[in-house]
Amino acid sequence: MPADLGPSFRVITVNGSQAVTEGWGLGPPDITLLQFNQIEGTNTNAIEVRRVLSAEGLASSMSFSGARTTDRIWKQGLAAFDYGYDELDIVDRYERNGAS
Repeated sequence: MPADLGPSFRVITVNGSQAVTEGWGLGPPDITLLQFNQIEGTNTNAIEVRRVLSAEGLASSMSFSGARTTDRIWKQGLAAFDYGYDELDIVDRYERNGAS
């Protein structure tokens, strides 16, 4: 853990990296960035991300996904492995690239 990590810092994790910050004794991250493939994918990495994050909470989830995913699809996908959140923000590829 960084030596000067204090309450003024915000913790942002990507995919399954929340497992590392929990090892530091930190609670749920402030923001978790997930690719939708981590939720529905069948490759080894996606399966491991779901295993690590199963039943873990998070303060906020900002997704990076394709344009085809919806709020409902994300909510169902996260619920399937008991991953909770306080707020769900979906950022599709058009928003990520600055298009409106």
